[in-house]
Amino acid sequence: MKKFLSNISVLKRAFVLVAVAFAVIVAGQLGILPQAAAEPPVLPSCNKPLPEGYAQSVQPNVLLLLDTSGSMMYLSERDTSTYGDGSKPYSGQKYFGIDRCKISGDGNTSNNDPNTAYNYHPNLIVIGNANDLKNMGISSPDSYFAKTADGRYLYPNDSRMYKLKLVLWEILNDPGLVSGLRLGLATYYQQKNDSPKVPSVGIYYQWPPTSSGSNQALSWEGSSSWDRALLRRFFKSTDEPGSIEEITKWVDGIETSDNPELRAHGATPLAASIYGADDKKSDARYFFLMDGAINAWCQQNWLIVLTDGADTETSPHDTSPVTAVKNLYNAKDKPEDKWPSFYGNKAQPVKTMVIGLINPTASNVSTLKDTLDKMADAGDDGNEKNNSSHAYFASNVDELMKAFKDIFKQIQSFNSTGNAPLVSPPIGGQEGGIYVPNFVPRLERQ
Repeated sequence: MKKFLSNISVLKRAFVLVAVAFAVIVAGQLGILPQAAAEPPVLPSCNKPLPEGYAQSVQPNVLLLLDTSGSMMYLSERDTSTYGDGSKPYSGQKYFGIDRCKISGDGNTSNNDPNTAYNYHPNLIVIGNANDLKNMGISSPDSYFAKTADGRYLYPNDSRMYKLKLVLWEILNDPGLVSGLRLGLATYYQQKNDSPKVPSVGIYYQWPPTSSGSNQALSWEGSSSWDRALLRRFFKSTDEPGSIEEITKWVDGIETSDNPELRAHGATPLAASIYGADDKKSDARYFFLMDGAINAWCQQNWLIVLTDGADTETSPHDTSPVTAVKNLYNAKDKPEDKWPSFYGNKAQPVKTMVIGLINPTASNVSTLKDTLDKMADAGDDGNEKNNSSHAYFASNVDELMKAFKDIFKQIQSFNSTGNAPLVSPPIGGQEGGIYVPNFVPRLERQ
């Protein structure tokens, strides 16, 4: 009996201990027990102050704003039209244009060797032989096209649009330049023609490629009536499957019913496409403010602007683009723009980099060159008078390739690549680079 009572006592004591432990757990969950005063609330590290000299790994937003005005059919060196962009025909149209070696008074064949790197877009090299062109309804092809050594006809590769597509195809297919970015694509505004039609006004694609040629129907039509931009693809990580292809399809040189292509038609609403669209919602500022664009205060935001000419829509044409870039950078401080905040911290401003697809030494572009330089100067800090940055200028494929590569390397220098040190690329022709320690945001304290 005594032994039985002893076992009951043990059971009672065990029951009491279990009950006390349960009460402690419940009290802790209900917040009844006092917390240690030294334990601060845990915030995601991206919302903490960034250690000086460190980069961060939140994928930056990068928006490409590309010129799709009619002058993109011109030679890159001067304002002579090729009457096309050297891409493949769609729906019976002829968008070839003319090779500069066939333009009266030119005859330059320096970029007509298909075996030389970056002379031709990989999808736009050989059109075909004489019979192929005859079947396309093209007579006298020797008047318009360069030829290979074995007599096949080559796509005209001299328009600004052709060269832009060639370069972007190479850039976008280089993971070292574009991986780990949230990339978006915008252009000057054009309306969609569900069935290609000949635009009522403006510069035309023509066949034969002369001022008297028949105007070709377009799927995308620009106009001076639209003072705004057009978002072609919203920000999306380049690491997601199919993301790169959603942009490269615009510059692959092939147009079908389900594969759109950039076309050169319309005006140059440069300023309004950056900040100040006539409809209040079709400019770079609005694209960055759209739901899902900016996701953290430390996320870098970049705008890459490429234009081949001065603003034609917003007066004064030489200063309005500079003002637009400044307004975009300072949008975070404008109450009316409702710039996003995270844990009391305003999101980073949009920094703008500028590429002028022009010959900077030409006598008639000095004002435009100055405008683009001031845009770039204002793009990094909102001040266009401190010479803190400069525009890139390109009149050929090599220069355009270098400009885009330099820009993407600079953007990547802000983007984490894990625990390995980042290397900041040379800037402004300087030699060498510097190592940049990186800061990887975590949900726990660090």
